[in-house]
Amino acid sequence: MKSNNRFFDRQKGQSLMELVLSAAILVLVTTGVVALMVKSLGTRNKGFDRNKASRLGALVVEELVKARNDPAVDFFGGSYVPSVDLVNFSGYTYSVGYSSVDCGSRLCKEAVINVGWSGSGDSIIMKRLFSKY
Repeated sequence: MKSNNRFFDRQKGQSLMELVLSAAILVLVTTGVVALMVKSLGTRNKGFDRNKASRLGALVVEELVKARNDPAVDFFGGSYVPSVDLVNFSGYTYSVGYSSVDCGSRLCKEAVINVGWSGSGDSIIMKRLFSKY
């Protein structure tokens, strides 16, 4: 009879060790899942910000194309500043810079659009080449 008691006593200790080991594994798995969720939410938000900045940059490029095609606007003679409504883009800003580009006998200039957003130091840069004739 004594041998049966020892067997059950040892099994009780084994059950406690299994419980501690299971709890440790559960903590490790839960920590990994939570870290992955936090990282994916941050990536999702960053992607959303970049997508919205790209849409604003596309609107600025559209305004530049309209100005280039408008005979009343001296697009190649000066530094045209497009006016884009930022109502749907609160927290976003843009700037447009121009540089001369050698296109041979044609008149060319390159527009560099920089779109940034508040809350981070990130920005995107878009370039568009315009030529006359």
